[in-house]
Amino acid sequence: MLLLNPKLLPNVISSIALIIFLIGRFQVKKNLKLHIKLMSLAMTIDILLVIALVLMRNALGTVVSGKMSGILMVHVPIAISTVIAYGFATYFGLKLKRGQRQYLKHMRITDKVVIPLRLLNTFTSWLLFIYA
Repeated sequence: MLLLNPKLLPNVISSIALIIFLIGRFQVKKNLKLHIKLMSLAMTIDILLVIALVLMRNALGTVVSGKMSGILMVHVPIAISTVIAYGFATYFGLKLKRGQRQYLKHMRITDKVVIPLRLLNTFTSWLLFIYA
């Protein structure tokens, strides 16, 4: 079965996380509690996926060895940047949840970085699957 293909599964999981991320993103003004839950879930899935790839596919060894394809050389910095941006989003999100509204401008900037990174992360991940 195609879905059980070990090379396809991470992309499917990443795409599901992206859908959850986008649904959560657009709940921020409609339903803040749902926004927080969905964004937390999407980021958790992404981070667990990175950990799984590092442990199961020796992804870190591939990066350290320098034996990366051109697409991987684009994907890895995007993936790392996405996780770092998640850290900022989580930090500012927790501040906002506690009522510290002065962090709203920082969250808006982070939002403008996280969304394109997350989209590019999934896009380059699929390119890796297609062209690898």
